[in-house]
Amino acid sequence: MESVYPVAPWNLLCILLGGVIFRISQKLNAKIKAGSLDALPLLENPFADWSAHLFTADRTQYVIVCNTKTLYSIVMYGNTNG
Repeated sequence: MESVYPVAPWNLLCILLGGVIFRISQKLNAKIKAGSLDALPLLENPFADWSAHLFTADRTQYVIVCNTKTLYSIVMYGNTNG
């Protein structure tokens, strides 16, 4: 059975770190220079699956990280240099 992943307004790329998936937007991938990444299916543990996006507000960059299942979100201050 194929897992269903909600479609986001950006294409998501995935990084698997210690059993946790971070699905990052192309914009965030370009910022952190993670290179070419592959899409991954949902994990059995939905609390280990996170999505991240870089956005700008008042000329300041922020990263929002959301749990894919629960939508619990964290906003982090980003680097404004480079």
